[in-house]
Amino acid sequence: MNDSPLAQGAWTGHHYAILRPFFSILGRTYRVYNEEGMLVAFVRHPLLRIRPEYTIFADEEESQPLLTVRSRRVIAFNMEHDVTDARTGRHLASLRTRGLSFLVRDGWDVLDDADRVAGQMTEEGHYLLRRLIKIIPGHH
Repeated sequence: MNDSPLAQGAWTGHHYAILRPFFSILGRTYRVYNEEGMLVAFVRHPLLRIRPEYTIFADEEESQPLLTVRSRRVIAFNMEHDVTDARTGRHLASLRTRGLSFLVRDGWDVLDDADRVAGQMTEEGHYLLRRLIKIIPGHH
């Protein structure tokens, strides 16, 4: 039986809302809600880290770690981030940015264990306007 918070039904929907407060001092925080409005993930993304690494939690109390995301390199045009199960340390997938395209539109490749493209995530909507007015939410 799998008692992981990832397997408990909160992640069975097709759409999720990612909300970030407009103002945060010590880093960015993100709250992920499913279609029913239930909080399914909480992330506190620290600022000013040389090699970004953060944990995605199932709750705001940060008591149920779900995933760990760690950058492979400090600086690169196509940054790659390894996603691992926070409880077991098992590598699940990788995410790779699409070079300088982030200046216009966010784009990510989802990579499998052999670093082959298995999926894509691309920003939609008012992406150019969002570059100028940061409070406009992004849609991926």
